[in-house]
Amino acid sequence: MIVLFSGLGPNAQEELNVGVGALAGSTIMLLTVPWFLSILGGRVNIDQSGTPRYRTPKLSPPENYSLTGTGVSISKSVNTATKFVYATAVIYLLLQVPGLFFYYETGKCDHYYYVLL
Repeated sequence: MIVLFSGLGPNAQEELNVGVGALAGSTIMLLTVPWFLSILGGRVNIDQSGTPRYRTPKLSPPENYSLTGTGVSISKSVNTATKFVYATAVIYLLLQVPGLFFYYETGKCDHYYYVLL
């Protein structure tokens, strides 16, 4: 709906750019904030070997509230999903980097910075 309504009006291209930017920003925020809060809320004490101790009762707070003394462990599925994230990032870069040089050399863009927005 943001993209649809931002494309209405006399200056549709400019408004559409703003709408897509707002949509991308809000999506990133809505993914990042809950992820950070779940990591922060789910942390437990880490022993000397670096292994999280999940044996403490759920309602007791961690003994050590430092960010280096507490943490969470990840499962194998997270490790597998990370590979998919890297693969999609490579695909994005394969398209973005040539486009960056194309826009700069054709004079459609004065600086590299504008293309990255």
